[in-house]
Amino acid sequence: MRSVLRLWALRIRSTRKYESYKFLAFTLCTPHQVLTIGKGHYSKRKSISDVDTKKIEAVLGIHESAENDLKAVRSRVMEGTCQWISRRSEFVEWIEAPEKPGTPRTFWLIGLPATGKTVLASVIINHLQFQGHECQYHFFSASHRTKRTAVYCLRSIASQLAHTNEEFRNRLLTLSSSSRIAFNSQNQSFDLIWEKIFEGIIFKMKSHKTLFWVLDAVDEVDSLQLLLCHFLKIQSSVPIKFLFTSRPMKLPLAPAGCNSLIRTFFLSERDTNDDIRLFVKSAVQDALPDDERIREDIMKQILSKASGSFLWVRLALEMLQDNWHTLDDIRNVLTGVPQGMVSLYRRMLDNIKSQPPRLQLMAKRILTWAVCSWRPLNVDELRVALEPEFKGFVSLQDTIVQICSHFISVDDSKISLTHASARDFLLNDIDGVSAFVNRSHGHEYIATTCLNHLSNDGWRRTFKSFGTSSGTAHAIPIDNRLVVADQGHPLLSYATCYWAYHVSKSRLDSEGLMRTLKQFLLRYSLIWVEAVSLSSDLRYLTRSAKYLKTYAKELRISRLDGLDPPVSLKLGSDDYSKDIQHWAIDFIRIVGKFGPNLVQSPPSIYRLVPRFVPTIL
Repeated sequence: MRSVLRLWALRIRSTRKYESYKFLAFTLCTPHQVLTIGKGHYSKRKSISDVDTKKIEAVLGIHESAENDLKAVRSRVMEGTCQWISRRSEFVEWIEAPEKPGTPRTFWLIGLPATGKTVLASVIINHLQFQGHECQYHFFSASHRTKRTAVYCLRSIASQLAHTNEEFRNRLLTLSSSSRIAFNSQNQSFDLIWEKIFEGIIFKMKSHKTLFWVLDAVDEVDSLQLLLCHFLKIQSSVPIKFLFTSRPMKLPLAPAGCNSLIRTFFLSERDTNDDIRLFVKSAVQDALPDDERIREDIMKQILSKASGSFLWVRLALEMLQDNWHTLDDIRNVLTGVPQGMVSLYRRMLDNIKSQPPRLQLMAKRILTWAVCSWRPLNVDELRVALEPEFKGFVSLQDTIVQICSHFISVDDSKISLTHASARDFLLNDIDGVSAFVNRSHGHEYIATTCLNHLSNDGWRRTFKSFGTSSGTAHAIPIDNRLVVADQGHPLLSYATCYWAYHVSKSRLDSEGLMRTLKQFLLRYSLIWVEAVSLSSDLRYLTRSAKYLKTYAKELRISRLDGLDPPVSLKLGSDDYSKDIQHWAIDFIRIVGKFGPNLVQSPPSIYRLVPRFVPTIL
């Protein structure tokens, strides 16, 4: 049916009634079928060869398609909503106005938390693509520490542009092969990527077609001032326009010499009321198709408390759907649902605390992983992470829905918080009430889980099945064999890459963590080095070493402040922080001395360093 309607809309367009039916054809296209309709023709986005795709991945280190993030957001868009933005004169003028002094280059959309900014950004991206514009985008996320960095944003934009722009792709690959500069690392500096790729190539391209860059939730980026300072003062022969979304914040002044202005647009309840009404109407209609009076009453009460918050409405409806068995149940829920997100979160947390102790602990463990993990886990990874305490889940996904009181959503098997504001609520003391998840205790729990998971001699037998690489030094990088291993052993990759990060964020007086860390370093560190080598990315070794150095420094400071350390920390010297520091230094030395050998043959770590204890290298 969708295909028939799409063809019908396109045939109408061909009879010069295009403008009337353009949005219909757009809404019938999936994100993977975005039609660049306009200029009298339509076509699908040009594809590039697998070889070029792998080369781009090798140069920029972006292995996750940005389109997957867009698709995940677009899956939450209800048909018929968010159409109003394409009719707002400020938005239309920003798109259509030629770039010249005094003309706003940047459209900044500002809205309160949970008012639908990210969903609106996804609709805008598809709208721009549909009109035939070159559009690159990035969704900053507090739940993914890599994707919330300005460096990753630059690399992602460059990766998307390389897939669609042949001139840029060719010049980027030429730069990489001639200079041998690696841009595929989170450790690479923002300034170098900006200078070599953006100022050196993108801003000097010959194309006169405007590029649109959409950045969602810029208030979540790790280096906001750095990002905006560079973006707002660009001098480019290629016209570039920006759309930013954020919570209310102090906007930067245009840098000296900047030839463009910032147009701000404040998202109001008036803008989103119709979308919220349509959303509520659809949900209630599906659940109560036979009683119009009850439907109208539910809609009236929910809309009166919504205050423009899509998230509040969604959570209120979910709570209602759990209880609309009788009219009395419905009335009780509608009366009891508090107004405002903090009050609603408190009610949700009270529901968790009213469960039996075992379910409370299970919910707290799940929420701890959701708020403290480096990146969102998938269901299989979470199942393994919980196994030391909870085994034999019949359906973990259903369990999460039932015991976590709507704090967690599961999309495409990925575990994530329902909204960034939920993380703030769970991690912070509010009105004298202690945080439900203590930050340092949460990291300690995850660090201990990861270390215990890696502390197993059986991993050596598992890793043997992946053999050695036949790659060459100048070929496209070796496939990530750790990812392959992770497919049969969920949590292996996460524990390997991020255990040290969680150690660095843990409390300093934990006896249990230090005992686990000591055992890991003395007995299983070589197995961990082999696991990192399977990934072909030894930067995880150096990054982990930096986190250990940070932890050692904090331990040293705590000792100077008079904090008595756990006895188990003392790995053999009077200064336990120095021992950890020595391990960190030697992990870095391993990369320098044996890096190529380890990537080629990860098991060689047992021959290269037969007796690995600190300071022997």
